[in-house]
Amino acid sequence: MTIFRNPLDRVLSHIDYWRANPGNARITPTTDDLRVWKLICTEPAERLLTSKEPTLVRYLSNYQARQLSGSDSYSDGEMLERSLDALEAFDVVGLTSELPAFARRIDAVAGWRTGRSFPALRVERWGHVMGAPLA
Repeated sequence: MTIFRNPLDRVLSHIDYWRANPGNARITPTTDDLRVWKLICTEPAERLLTSKEPTLVRYLSNYQARQLSGSDSYSDGEMLERSLDALEAFDVVGLTSELPAFARRIDAVAGWRTGRSFPALRVERWGHVMGAPLA
């Protein structure tokens, strides 16, 4: 199973993460990485989202497709094709904006029929979680 966020929410979350954790990389950063991280930490989000700077666009575009396809070096068309192929491996695919439906689908696919309500979680910035039962 997998679940996706709204792409704009996803990229804004990445911007917030990079701003809160500058230089926190899992790889040795390149000169382009360092330049982009500096932009992310200093420029308004609106300017970042409308930038045409190629390295910045690569960082901020198609995050979920890059994760599914396994690389950011594919063309957009190839990334889309590989992402769609990867989705075929999941029994349940959902959206964070539709958690009750996602939970019902898990119940149905797993054959659980629990009838339970599932908590709705909304994360506001780092670590602040709000919850309430879903109808």
